[in-house]
Amino acid sequence: MLVKSCNINLLGRINFGDISVPILAVFLLSLWVLTACSTEETPINLGEPSKSVVVSQSDPEMHSPTLKSVNTGVVSASPNSYSEGISVTGASSIATEPDLVLLNLGVEAFAVSVKKARSRAAKSMESLMGTLRKKGVKELDIKTTRFSIYPRYEYQETIVNGRPTGKQVLSGYVVNNEISAKIRDLDKVGEIIDSAAESGGDDIRINSINFTLEDPSDHMNTLREQAVKDAFEKAKHYAALAEVSLGPLLSLSEIGPVSIRSQDSVEFGMRSMAMAESSPISSGQLNVSLTVNIVFSLNY
Repeated sequence: MLVKSCNINLLGRINFGDISVPILAVFLLSLWVLTACSTEETPINLGEPSKSVVVSQSDPEMHSPTLKSVNTGVVSASPNSYSEGISVTGASSIATEPDLVLLNLGVEAFAVSVKKARSRAAKSMESLMGTLRKKGVKELDIKTTRFSIYPRYEYQETIVNGRPTGKQVLSGYVVNNEISAKIRDLDKVGEIIDSAAESGGDDIRINSINFTLEDPSDHMNTLREQAVKDAFEKAKHYAALAEVSLGPLLSLSEIGPVSIRSQDSVEFGMRSMAMAESSPISSGQLNVSLTVNIVFSLNY
């Protein structure tokens, strides 16, 4: 392309022969071309993700926080994680006298129909509960624990075509009604059992007797002190065997509720029907126990 002449005048224009272009337009066009040609995508290298370490420790005196590593490189520590430490259980028990008897008894009536069986059971139960009330058992201390009605079948064998065969035949229905009674006067337990056995005749069933405590809270302080002491002694022994020293206590908890057990269980069942004139009942002693769990950190 040939340009005949190029003149720049004072009015801010450039003359290319017969064409006149403003200087500002030429400048802006040149700037745009330079910018477009020099623009390149610059690669940015972010490198590998930086690995951080986060340590959370609420107790500054905790010497051995538990560390848990994950694939991302983040390490966390929590005082609630006890994978490093020593965990022991402590147990305590005391022997004491019971102050309450739980007597499980009831009636079992059989008849050829449900109506007759229910009527017979109702009369026997009414007589039984009346006897308990007369012996000083409060109404609030008597509650129904089981009531059922079910059919009873008998096996009958017959001869069919010269061969013996058998089948189950409905013989009647059984009504079972059981109650639990709290007896607070332990000196009257034998007397109450005898009277209950006589009140309903052959329908009476005395199933079990359980000696227990009305409220074990009076023994809790002693049980806890002994259980914690036992746990501390065990922890010290294990630490000595491992040639380390105990750090701060991390947790302490009770394992389940307090256990109350009779040293000798008393079950009557059908034997109560053949009792002598007076039924000697011995309460014996109760074993009350408690277990705790304690976790310590370790100093290496």
